[in-house]
Amino acid sequence: MTSVVLHLKAKNDVNGNPRRLFVLIENGEVRKVVNEGYRGIPEELRDLPIIPINVTTSEFESWKNWKVS
Repeated sequence: MTSVVLHLKAKNDVNGNPRRLFVLIENGEVRKVVNEGYRGIPEELRDLPIIPINVTTSEFESWKNWKVS
């Protein structure tokens, strides 16, 4: 199984809160979307390759609302 984590980063909101997500991709499919908040990377994703990607606020919101089937 090939897995990678996308670390999507948008500008902080007006209150200074971070807008960052971890997106787990397995075999080319989105398996999990995790809002980072102030927690950092989830334990189960730490050993996987991580690709940081800057995104716009609207892209962040789209990914945050992604429904994993």
